Amino acid sequence: METLIKLIDSIAWPLTSIILGFMFRHEFRQILKRFNKLKYKDFEASFEKEIAKIENRTVKLKEKPSEISQSYQEQYYETYNRLLELSQVSPRAAISEAWREVEIVTSQFIEKLGYNSTNTQMSKVLRNILAENNYPTSIYQDYMDLRNLRNKAVHAEEFEISDSGSEKYIITALDIILFIQKLSNDKNIKKEK
Repeated sequence: METLIKLIDSIAWPLTSIILGFMFRHEFRQILKRFNKLKYKDFEASFEKEIAKIENRTVKLKEKPSEISQSYQEQYYETYNRLLELSQVSPRAAISEAWREVEIVTSQFIEKLGYNSTNTQMSKVLRNILAENNYPTSIYQDYMDLRNLRNKAVHAEEFEISDSGSEKYIITALDIILFIQKLSNDKNIKKEK
């Protein structure tokens, strides 16, 4: 009898904890969401949602393959494959590198128009050029959203992103690059005033 009392005594609290945990599981989930350790999963979901939004808008920027020069097509696929390989090793590095490619093309574009990219804020110059040439403001917003996602990805301490998330980021960055290259080749493009 004494053994039975000790057994009940030893399992009473763990059993009570399990029952309470099961009864209040929804409340515990709400509490757990507030812990920093678990925030990186929320970040991943946020990243996926944001990149999907940008991707849906930038798909309109894509030209038909026949309208893209052969050298740009080759450069696109070469960069895409290189970034995809990097993504398999480090999605964070691939996202950072994809954004770096966007910055390089933006810098070349504004320098072609006579701006010194080291002394100007490239994003503001690009915004003004897009506005001056009557392009939708959503293009600039996509550019900035892509930059902000890159910043979040690079600076988040606990960062994990799915392969599809990093691939979508890469494709979206390359779509913006193609658009900026198209602008760069437009002879009728006006500089900002």
